[in-house]
Amino acid sequence: AQEQELLEKADTLIFSSETLKTEKTPKGKTAYVVNNGVDLTLFEEAMQSPRETIGTQKNIVYTGSVDNRLDYDLLEQIISHNKCFRFHFIGRINTDQVERLKALENVELYGAVSLSELPNLMKNMDAGIIPFVKDDFTKNIYPMKVHEYLALGLPVIMTDFADLSDLTEMVDIAYNTIQFNHKLTTAVQNDSAELKAKRVQMAISNSWRKKGEAFEKILRANA
Repeated sequence: AQEQELLEKADTLIFSSETLKTEKTPKGKTAYVVNNGVDLTLFEEAMQSPRETIGTQKNIVYTGSVDNRLDYDLLEQIISHNKCFRFHFIGRINTDQVERLKALENVELYGAVSLSELPNLMKNMDAGIIPFVKDDFTKNIYPMKVHEYLALGLPVIMTDFADLSDLTEMVDIAYNTIQFNHKLTTAVQNDSAELKAKRVQMAISNSWRKKGEAFEKILRANA
């Protein structure tokens, strides 16, 4: 009730996702979307430093809380099917479901790490994944991690948990487990320096500086 009251009183409404805009905008109000961005200052050094080889396997990374947003049925199948890949989960653990990941031999769980450590851990990976379940909570998420992956040139594969149509040019969206597996293996096998450069450019265009400029433009237009 308090949220609705604030939305009704606000002169300018800015949401972080299209879904939130569609569901939360009161009738007769004009609203805008400024999606989440990336703090490029955090990733600058890792973006410019050479990659290091980690073993002989391809390395797949997920960053963020290991919690109930993740689709553990999908993950079990993908991880079990790709023994030639090693899956790295970097983030605090908030669910007993993690035991399903621990049972798989090609999984590495880091727990929470500091922000300063994160870019150097991520830069040596071969792909980033966002395997969220599709439900009423995740449909409102615009994940910051997508632009963090792209800033380091990583191919990104995610489930269709939300309306992320602005990302489809550079991100692979899978609608089921079979598609997710195919898109992941294809992205890793067919990656190139040219594709990496395009991803980095997309991340740069979605920096927090650019988002700030978008906010300013909206506020000035509605002053």
